[in-house]
Amino acid sequence: MNRPLSFVILGGEECEPVRCAFKKKGWVEQQWRTGGGSAVGAEVIWASTRGLLDKAFHKGDLTPATTVNHFLRGFVLGTKIPLLRSLRSFYEEGGVPPHPQGPRSLDDLLPRSYDLRELHELESFLDDMACSQAEAIFQWASKSPASANVSQLKAAVDVLSSLASTGGLPCCHAVPGRAAPLFQAEGPKGSSGREHETTVKWLLVEGQTVERELAQRGGAPHRQRGISGLQNVWLLKESGKNCGRGVEVWAHHEALLRSAASKGWNVLTQKYIEKPLLAGGRKFDLRVWVVVTSWNALQVWVHDQPYARLSKKVFSSAPEAWTDTSMHLTNRAVQKVEGEEAEIAGPRDSDEPWIWLLPKLIGSGGAIPAAKWKEKVWPSIVGGIAAVAAAVQQDLAFEPEGGPARLELFGFDFILDSGYHPWFLEANSAPDMCPDAGPSLRNWVQDACHGIADIIAATRAGTSLEETGHWHRAISSARLSTHMVKAAAVQRTVERRRLASMPAPARSYMEAVDRFNPAWGR
Repeated sequence: MNRPLSFVILGGEECEPVRCAFKKKGWVEQQWRTGGGSAVGAEVIWASTRGLLDKAFHKGDLTPATTVNHFLRGFVLGTKIPLLRSLRSFYEEGGVPPHPQGPRSLDDLLPRSYDLRELHELESFLDDMACSQAEAIFQWASKSPASANVSQLKAAVDVLSSLASTGGLPCCHAVPGRAAPLFQAEGPKGSSGREHETTVKWLLVEGQTVERELAQRGGAPHRQRGISGLQNVWLLKESGKNCGRGVEVWAHHEALLRSAASKGWNVLTQKYIEKPLLAGGRKFDLRVWVVVTSWNALQVWVHDQPYARLSKKVFSSAPEAWTDTSMHLTNRAVQKVEGEEAEIAGPRDSDEPWIWLLPKLIGSGGAIPAAKWKEKVWPSIVGGIAAVAAAVQQDLAFEPEGGPARLELFGFDFILDSGYHPWFLEANSAPDMCPDAGPSLRNWVQDACHGIADIIAATRAGTSLEETGHWHRAISSARLSTHMVKAAAVQRTVERRRLASMPAPARSYMEAVDRFNPAWGR
């Protein structure tokens, strides 16, 4: 019989599910004493944040006999720009996810994203936005030829023709009217309605020809069609924030860029999923809990019962609806601060209507057929997690000798488009433990924490464990060489110095915008 482990909790009510799970296993809690350091002697230390752990212990206090719940560089997963860079590098270098359903390209995993700190990425974003608008104009004209704007339609053909012939776009202001509403009905001017409609149809045929040529060449801006709609909407995300903070929805690039400039350009843009799968008419994403017990060699556990987080309001793609965060953002933190929910303190007596557990989501009347979930959606989600983990493995693998054993809980967020394709949005290094949630979600968290305790115990004992409760060891890969780990550390240093030596972004970006879009800011 295994003896009970001793543990210390650093944190408030958000750690209660972990405390309860550990105690239910018979583990013995020790109270943390300020300045106690290694004298505490606890075998497991669980801190709600990495910052609390660093504040409580000094270098050398923790030994290999102790297990802590944060990696030294686990924050990389929770910061959007470093994660984007790792994903790009992984696929550019020919990386293959360690899972049979792992996406074979970044375009199958992540909505198109750009780091606006970099001048060339700003230019790529502006080109992409122009091309996306051209595609949207074609969609609109196809649905309503009689009211199509011929000047916009001609410009859209020019943009796509330039891409097909040269692999690049002309100045991104080639599509007119972007500062105004995206579509301006024109109708016949000085000609009959029949002549106008004939012109529109001819332009549509020409556009379709160019699109087919692009499809054969794998034209970059024409990927991810399942997420594009008629409004050409993009998200602006601040790199180090979570819980829906620092996320903005924009349908006009001028306003987006002004907002980015006000934030010092430490932001990324990401294509908004304009055709999301809906649950009860509302947009939703999936929160998946993931535990990593080792980055080298990679060992990843996935909880197979993710829960859905719904927006409070019924989804609408009307232009006037884009500013309503309760319609387009699904984080619990966003929904809780809306209306009367902001006044509810402590655990709720009833379930939150914007939280659906998996049985409701894939059950009768749910958003996803059970067969579709089993055969397509869930394997693709696990494959996406494998791709993300493999992409950051080299960056997170370094751990100094003589330090504590480590593991970490992450929250991965995915959204499904209307074709049931899951898109990875972001990962969180301190996922919501939901102490103020309704009873069903609190029970879900408690059950998941029991499984985490089993994983900790098995890892410490060195015993083989492939599953416990709803947790499955889903992803494994070979150990990295010492050379690869050191090379990654050198590359991080070089990249930090390069970014630090970049010119002041405001002037550089303003010049770029003036060059590529003279109408901006005037």
